[in-house]
Amino acid sequence: MSAVSDDSRVRFAERWKDLDFRFLKIDERDLKLLDMLMEDSRRSNVDLAKDLEVSEATVRKRIKHLEDVGIITGYSANVDFGVVENPVKAYLVMKVDRAQRLGVIRRICQHPRSLAVYRTAGEDDILAVMLFRDADEFQDFSDRHTMIEGVRNASIHVVLTPCKGSVSSGV
Repeated sequence: MSAVSDDSRVRFAERWKDLDFRFLKIDERDLKLLDMLMEDSRRSNVDLAKDLEVSEATVRKRIKHLEDVGIITGYSANVDFGVVENPVKAYLVMKVDRAQRLGVIRRICQHPRSLAVYRTAGEDDILAVMLFRDADEFQDFSDRHTMIEGVRNASIHVVLTPCKGSVSSGV
């Protein structure tokens, strides 16, 4: 059983409520629109307009603007991998030689099971989020890919239960 509440997603209207909108390319109505789209990006513009108390044309223009300025970068389906497979989500943390950093990053990014790869500041250099189909695939990756050239130290943290977020999320 997950400790996640049904409302664990980011709410922009709450998170950014104290922003000074005079210097931004968005306003409070855009934040509400983003919240609604994050909840269900398949809602019709007419339905969104009704909740925002504006016209459908206004919603259409605002969505286009949010896309044009790069705030909305795309739309996707949330897939529950657990329905199809028994996924193993793991975080790979690596310390690498400076001269080999880009090569290691490139190799991890190209791996078909990497969801996200980040350069990090601090004690470690790379954080990768991996989603394996099963324990055997995870074991194979662990045996073969944590000792690649340039890696000084690697540790893998396997997710047991998501407390906020989902197994499929890249964070």
